[in-house]
Parts: sequence; C-alpha cells; structure tokens
Amino acid sequence: MTFSGTRIQSVSRAARLLLAVASNDDGLTVEEVASRFDLSTPTSYHLPEHPGA
Repeated sequence: MTFSGTRIQSVSRAARLLLAVASNDDGLTVEEVASRFDLSTPTSYHLPEHPGA
C-alpha cells in the first residue's frame, strides 16, 4: 500500500484541527477554525458537513 504526501498531509491537518477543537471546552467557532488553520470561512463552514469523509 502506498500513501501520497497529499493524503498524509490531509490526515495530519485533520488531526490537528480535531485536537484544537477538542482541547477547547467550548469548541471553536467557524471563524476561529478558519483563522487558526488558514482556511476560508466557507471551507470551514463545510467541514462538519462531511463526517467520515
């Protein structure tokens, strides 16, 4: 089995995002996620819409 650098980077980014949300008692707003992870606000809004994707 081979893994592309892009896939590994995506998993790493997702793990960091989940840890950031989990470590905050109140979670993070979409705007906070966008700012912390250098994402656009529309992209951040779509993140929770794809569980298990």
